[in-house]
Amino acid sequence: MSIFSAIDIQPLRERLSGWPTINASDLGEPYLLAKLLAAEGYASARMRVFFEPTEILPEAATQAERDAFDEAEPPIPWAEEPGYPVDPEAFHNERWGLIQARHRPVIQIHSIKYVYPQPLTTVFDVPAEWIRIDRKYGQISLLPGPVSAQIPLWSLSLMGAGRVVPHVIQVRYQAGLKNARTKYPHLLDLLYRLALLGILRDQFLPQSGSISADGLSESASFDLDKFGGQLNSEIDALRDAILGIRMTVL
Repeated sequence: MSIFSAIDIQPLRERLSGWPTINASDLGEPYLLAKLLAAEGYASARMRVFFEPTEILPEAATQAERDAFDEAEPPIPWAEEPGYPVDPEAFHNERWGLIQARHRPVIQIHSIKYVYPQPLTTVFDVPAEWIRIDRKYGQISLLPGPVSAQIPLWSLSLMGAGRVVPHVIQVRYQAGLKNARTKYPHLLDLLYRLALLGILRDQFLPQSGSISADGLSESASFDLDKFGGQLNSEIDALRDAILGIRMTVL
């Protein structure tokens, strides 16, 4: 899945028309679309953000769940992640069962289940009304309320003898950007320029040269590495705008 399609090839071709050393008409549509997809993949990985709503499944999800997403029309993007640990201090000192989602921004939470000892054995299904979300930072808090359950939450810490128990919490949720093309026009511009950079690198262009037309000569220089560094800086700035400023721990 991608935010790009065949209709995005022509705008990229138009950007290439400004380069006298490249004949944009000679570049096929499959090649140009591949460059757009490569740019999208690179930026998404660098930002650690899905550019479209993506379903996040625990690793214990059934194959039927995966197949349902793949066979939907259109197919639904999905990814897997391991479960989250249960910390016996989860509800101490105003932590309110804090779960830090691995993917953000969070769009919605489908379910949170505590499973033990087998991955498919549900011990506790967290009621939806308990769940509070900071979507931008991916922080999920649990505010317990009246509920009937065979095994209360505090007993999970007893199972681990007061220790952290790994992979007990399974969260099904949706994360990524909604309407990226309209809400983040700067992202689209960045991706077009990343694709342009990839095409220029393929051409093995010299960093400097001369252009002659109508008896006039003009020198030109272009540093692809500097251009790439500028794009990376813009990607990082956009990431901070979407996910919040990163902190460095010394």
